Amino acid sequence: GLIYHFDFGTGTRLSKKQAVSQKRMNRIKGHPDFILYYKNNSNWSGLVLEIKRYGERIFKKDGKTYASEHIKEQAEYLDKLFKQGFKTYFAIGYKDCIEKIVEYVWSGVLTK
Repeated sequence: GLIYHFDFGTGTRLSKKQAVSQKRMNRIKGHPDFILYYKNNSNWSGLVLEIKRYGERIFKKDGKTYASEHIKEQAEYLDKLFKQGFKTYFAIGYKDCIEKIVEYVWSGVLTK
């Protein structure tokens, strides 16, 4: 019964025409891959995940500089959503995604 949005186009191989169409429809850079529209009792408005493949780095070796300009844009977008009351994360691989979703949903249930 949870309402969510998953950007299924992420990471797919699109034809040039499809890629242009996708870019026209999604003009905001850094829009997250997964949004769970569920306000839990921790007063979060929802959960937002930016999903990365196993082994993909968020930061360079210095631990402070983002690994790419694209990841920096995504982090800035997550920060904007965090300031609007959303719990936000980068998630690495599907196991990390599942853990973060379960933790978020159950933290709302267990505090009721």
